[in-house]
Amino acid sequence: MKALARQYDIASKTVRRLLDAAGAHSVPDDLSVPLDGDDQDHVADHQEQLPADPVVVVDVPGLVAEHLAGIADLAVRQALEDGQVIRRGQGYSVRVSAPLTVHRAMIEHSVTALMESPAGRKAHRIHSDRVTAVRITV
Repeated sequence: MKALARQYDIASKTVRRLLDAAGAHSVPDDLSVPLDGDDQDHVADHQEQLPADPVVVVDVPGLVAEHLAGIADLAVRQALEDGQVIRRGQGYSVRVSAPLTVHRAMIEHSVTALMESPAGRKAHRIHSDRVTAVRITV
C-alpha cells in the first residue's frame, strides 16, 4: 500500500479506504495461479466494457506535428488541426485528443522522415514514448 501511495502521491490511508471500498481485502499468495472459471468470466466482462479504440490525449512535439501536417492520412491531419498549440520555451507541442489508432498512425507516418536528424529522432522518441505511456481509464 505504501508503494501505491507513493506512486499516486496520496496517503496510504486513502489507498486502504479505496481497497476496502472495492472489496479487495486480500490478495492470493501466488499471483501466477490462473483465476478460476467464475473470475475469468468477470475479467472477460470487464474487457468487453473497454472501448475498442479509446480516445486519448497526447502532446505531440512541434517537429512531429510539422512533418505530419502534409500527409495524406485525413484522420491524422484532422486530429492535428483540432489540437491545441502549447508554447514551451523555444518549442511547442500540439495537444491532440484522438483515438489511440490515430496516435499510432502518427508514429508510423513520422518514423522514416524524422530519423534523418538528431532533433527528429528525439522528437519521434518523445512522441512514441508518450503514446506508449498513455493509460487507458474507463
